[in-house]
Amino acid sequence: MSPLPATADVLTTPAPSTAAVVGPLHCSAAAGDAADAERLAEADDALYQESWGWLRSLIETDGISRAIASASKLYFLRLLRAERADQVAAVLDDMELWRDAQSGSGCRRQRELVQAMFLLGVDKQLHLQRQDADDQKP
Repeated sequence: MSPLPATADVLTTPAPSTAAVVGPLHCSAAAGDAADAERLAEADDALYQESWGWLRSLIETDGISRAIASASKLYFLRLLRAERADQVAAVLDDMELWRDAQSGSGCRRQRELVQAMFLLGVDKQLHLQRQDADDQKP
């Protein structure tokens, strides 16, 4: 399994659903939902590449809630876009907080999905660290 390829900028942490927000923040909530929808579409495009079919099948498994699937896709996209080891570390830290918030809930498939996401992140982080070390050699 090869590490995730590095691409442009890194996204922000997936935010909790803002659908219940009303009042003056409603417009910004709608903008956030639109941005999330755009990022989810981008993640779906990446996941439909042949090399990511195995991860897509984990995300689309019965028993995985829509919220967990969406958050997983957003974290995947952040990992995909990370170009430096510190960016990957930040995503892994955010994923750790997210996983802790989910602790005890979810099925075996959900735990397998989260574990796979962490392994992808660690693999990419190690690859980028190794690449950095090689670049530092005279």
